[in-house]
Amino acid sequence: LPESSQAQKEAAVSKSLIITVAKEAPYFYFGTEPVEETALETELKKAMEANPERGLSIRSDTDAPFGKIIKVMDAAKAAGVKGLKAFTKEAGGG
Repeated sequence: LPESSQAQKEAAVSKSLIITVAKEAPYFYFGTEPVEETALETELKKAMEANPERGLSIRSDTDAPFGKIIKVMDAAKAAGVKGLKAFTKEAGGG
């Protein structure tokens, strides 16, 4: 995970949907299941219909292509996700 001096503890995002962006294909994982890029928006819409108040957390490898992270952000916006957060670790490895 990338470091951030503003890192939040995991409990703050535990009710969020989680999409992981890997550095190699398949790039996207919804929970633990791989998801095709073309299915991101559809899967997010389904999840939001089940619970419209859930936010989305993006967990990505430090070396994940930034364009893939943008794809997740675009799909989240199109799916009506209201809150978007990114998993980070505290600066200094804490």
